[in-house]
Amino acid sequence: MQSAPHLLCETTRRPPLPLASTAQSQPITLPVMDPSSPAPAHRVSLAPPPRHTHTRPNSSFNPSVSEVEPLAEYMHNHHTLHLDIHPLDNSTKHSQEHEHAALAFADRPQPAAAPTTMDDDDGGRVIDPLNEQPKTGELQSKHTPTLGLGTMNFIAGTIGGFSGVLAGQPFDTIKVRLQCQGTGAAQQYRGTLHCLTTIIRQETVFGLFKGMSSPLVGVAIVNALLFGVYGTFLEAQLDHPNDTPTLTQIFIAGSGSGLVNSLISCPMELSKIRIQNQTDATHSFVKTKMPHFNSPLHCLRYTVATQGIRGAFLGMVPTVLRETPSYGTYFFAYEALCRTLAKANGYKDEKGAESALRPWQLMLAGGLSGIAGWMSTYPADVIKTKIQSADPGTYRGFMDCARQTIASEGAAGLWRGSMATIVRAFPTNAATFVVWHHAMEVLRKF
Repeated sequence: MQSAPHLLCETTRRPPLPLASTAQSQPITLPVMDPSSPAPAHRVSLAPPPRHTHTRPNSSFNPSVSEVEPLAEYMHNHHTLHLDIHPLDNSTKHSQEHEHAALAFADRPQPAAAPTTMDDDDGGRVIDPLNEQPKTGELQSKHTPTLGLGTMNFIAGTIGGFSGVLAGQPFDTIKVRLQCQGTGAAQQYRGTLHCLTTIIRQETVFGLFKGMSSPLVGVAIVNALLFGVYGTFLEAQLDHPNDTPTLTQIFIAGSGSGLVNSLISCPMELSKIRIQNQTDATHSFVKTKMPHFNSPLHCLRYTVATQGIRGAFLGMVPTVLRETPSYGTYFFAYEALCRTLAKANGYKDEKGAESALRPWQLMLAGGLSGIAGWMSTYPADVIKTKIQSADPGTYRGFMDCARQTIASEGAAGLWRGSMATIVRAFPTNAATFVVWHHAMEVLRKF
C-alpha cells in the first residue's frame, strides 16, 4: 500500500478572535507532496474573507487522511468561502484516498436558507439545527413528560389548593353566615362589610377562620382529586397527550371532575359549615339541637354516630348540582381567558397559552374564572348551605328547601351572600390557579 503523502503547510489563517483589523488575509496554500517527488503534486488554495489574520510558522508533518479531514473541517468552520484543487504535475502520482477526502470538503455545500422548523415523524415541530431558534410561541419539541397528565394535575392541585384555602377562608365564613341568617328581626347582618366587622368585634379575627382545618386537611384530597380527575378526563378525550383540547372538551372534563369531587366535598363542607355557624363555645348562629363541636372530625363522628353514614352526605343532591356545571364553567372560562390574553400578547398557539401570560394576567384569568364558576350555580350553593346547617328533617329535600326559601325571602334569598362569594372567589381562585400553573410547569420538565 502506498504511504500517505507528506504535507508541507505554510498558512495564513484567521483565529476566532473578536478583533478588528485592516489587514487583508492571504490565500492559504497547502502543498501536498509525494515522498518520491521533489515537486508538489497538488496545491490547495482557500480564499477566506478579509478579517484579522494570524501567521503560523512553517511546519512539516505526515498526516493521514483522518488528519486531513479535521484540518479541512477547521478551515470550513472559519469562514472558508471556497476550496479548489489545482494539479501542478500530472505526471506525479498521489494518493487517491487523499484526493477523495480533499474533494469531499471542496464540494461541501453551504447551508441554504430553510424553514426554521420542520415536522418530525410524529407530526411534532422540531428545530432545524442549521437555522436560528424559533420565534416566541413556536413549540420547539414534542416532549412527553414522564408523569401522566392526571398525576401532574394531582400534585399541582394539592399545592394550589393550600394557597386557595388560606386566601379565601375569611370570606367563606362571611358567605355562610349571610346565607344562613333569616329575614326581618332575625337578620343579624346588614351586608358583607357589616358581617366582617361584626365577626371581628365579637369573635376576634380568628372567628373568620373557623372551620378552616376541615378544608385545609381535605384540600390535599379535594383539589388533588379535582385536578387529577380533570386531567384524566381530558386526556381520555385526546388522541395524543400533546394535542390541543377544545373548549368543549375542557368543559366536559371539568364537569366530570366536579361530579367526582362531590363525594368528598359534601361531608367535608357539612362539618365546616356547622362549625362556621358556632359563635362561641356555647352558642351557634343557627338554632339547632346539635351540640357544640370542637373540630370538624368531632362533627363527623357525631353525625355518623347519630344518623349513620348517610347523615354525613346530607345535602348531596345540591352539592352535585353545584359542583358539576360549576367546575365545567370554571375550567372553560379559565382556558378561554388564557387563550384570549395570550393572543393579545402575540402568542398564536392555543396549547400552553398560560406560559405566554404575565403573572397579573394569570391572576386575572384565575379570579374571573372562579367568579364565573360560582355564579353559574350559586342558588344551589345557598340551598346546600341551608340544608347542611339545619337539623336533619328540617327540609324534605332540595325542592322543599328552595320553595321555603323563596316563600320567606323571595327570589333574592337564593342569591344571599353572593357579594361575599365574588370577593372571596377572586383571591382564592387567582392564588389556586397561579400556584397550580407554576407547579405544572415544573412537573412537565420531568
